[in-house]
Amino acid sequence: MKQLAFLNNPKGRVHLQPTHPVAVSYRFFHAFKRIEEQYEYNRDQFQIRRDGRGRLLHHITKSDIQLFITVQTVFNTKGKLDFCNRNRIYQKQAELFEEPVTNDQFYVSFQKFVEHGLLQLVKDEITGTYHYTLNEYLQDDTETIGYYFLLPPAVFTQAFYKLPLAAQKWYLEGAAQQNDNPSKVLEKNLRADGKDGGLYSYLHKTNLNQIQQLLDVLTRTPVWDGQPLFAPNSIIKPNSTGYYKASYAINPYFIIPKQKGTHYHEVIKPKKTYRRVASFIKAQLSRLGIGELEEHNEGQTIIQLVNILKKKSHSFIRYVLLKIKELHCKHLVFPVDFIRFIKEEVHNKGMAIYLDIAKKTGIYSFIAPKSLDDWNQRSTEFTAAMSRFDLNTFRKLCQAAKPILVRQYSRMPVLSPVGYKRGNEQLERWMGREAAEDIHAYAYQLQVDLREYRMLEERALQKLHREAPHEVKQWMLDEIRQLPKWEPIPDVPHGFKVEELIAQLYSPSH
Repeated sequence: MKQLAFLNNPKGRVHLQPTHPVAVSYRFFHAFKRIEEQYEYNRDQFQIRRDGRGRLLHHITKSDIQLFITVQTVFNTKGKLDFCNRNRIYQKQAELFEEPVTNDQFYVSFQKFVEHGLLQLVKDEITGTYHYTLNEYLQDDTETIGYYFLLPPAVFTQAFYKLPLAAQKWYLEGAAQQNDNPSKVLEKNLRADGKDGGLYSYLHKTNLNQIQQLLDVLTRTPVWDGQPLFAPNSIIKPNSTGYYKASYAINPYFIIPKQKGTHYHEVIKPKKTYRRVASFIKAQLSRLGIGELEEHNEGQTIIQLVNILKKKSHSFIRYVLLKIKELHCKHLVFPVDFIRFIKEEVHNKGMAIYLDIAKKTGIYSFIAPKSLDDWNQRSTEFTAAMSRFDLNTFRKLCQAAKPILVRQYSRMPVLSPVGYKRGNEQLERWMGREAAEDIHAYAYQLQVDLREYRMLEERALQKLHREAPHEVKQWMLDEIRQLPKWEPIPDVPHGFKVEELIAQLYSPSH
């Protein structure tokens, strides 16, 4: 069989793409077979749904074989698959096989692989997807696949699926032993011989006729291009102990020479979400001269970065990327714990934006109104509570809270016009008491900020050295109209938190 074959699967029929052979880790194959180590005596079951029927834990099915083939096709050469989920793996499986199992059968097999430790999964908290690893796929000492064998594209055909389960298992065992040596003759005793359990045990058969029937199927049933999986000269014959053994070989038609490379793997790529955000981030990275970030951590970092920043404004994104640039320029490398760094920058920038809105809407001073309040702690508590609201909603809530805070939780910084009067009465001496009182009354009427007024009065005293009092008075009245108003001083009860008041004002229709 050729390296590539156009099958009647969706990949060939719909996408017009050929199907490749499958590179199978010999170590992973042996781990897969251990599913049935306790087949004879252990009837443990598991469920994929709370009210679902039990499934045998120590039993290999056709669905398990399909998943065994699939994961070694769609995982990378390290036995890993990142930013994916079960449904996308099943979709790929359904694309590869001419007759795929149902999604329910797939989920049962998937859970069985997890239960047996063949498959390890870790949820990515940022994207909500998973990182998958095939355990016992690589050699411990070299971190490479080591010994492997090829399965031909024929294993994806409907004809292969329709073979009896025992025939499929026997073929996998034969392919593992034959490897890419077409002249090799394989032998396996029917009964246990001390080396292994024999074909009876492996195939769950009890007599010679059953094994002969399976051999007939494997030597006579065409799977692809009119060719059966086993060579036609495969037979059952006596062994040295007086019983029987199978002497057989894989049909040379299905033995494919190995080629180096990654073409045996069709790794499922992370789903492209938030394309506009991703394009904007990549363009900014290039502009900042740190485009290599796209390849950082085998492309995983950029995916997580997009998901962290997906709902942020362009100015916010630029701020974070600039921080990355500054750090890269300083150390010439990206942070080791990159995502933690990004989260901290996003948090800091987010705090600054919310606090800026609080300041502009006049509620800033109510966040930590007591002199003993720890500002860092209170600002963190406040922004953490308010970050549930988008910025527009938060701004509107602050505006709604301001009059309540002024009316119920504040005192005025100046209680009468006398509050604007200086103790040394310099203005009164230069301008006259009546004129000075008029100015103080006007400042109080307009609720002018006391500090700003004092600065204005200092300038007026300087002008009085050069100009007439009535001119300076008129100048002061004109200037007072331009001064900012005072801010009420928070006067809150013990335990008061402004974020709780703001949250009470929120309604979904706000």
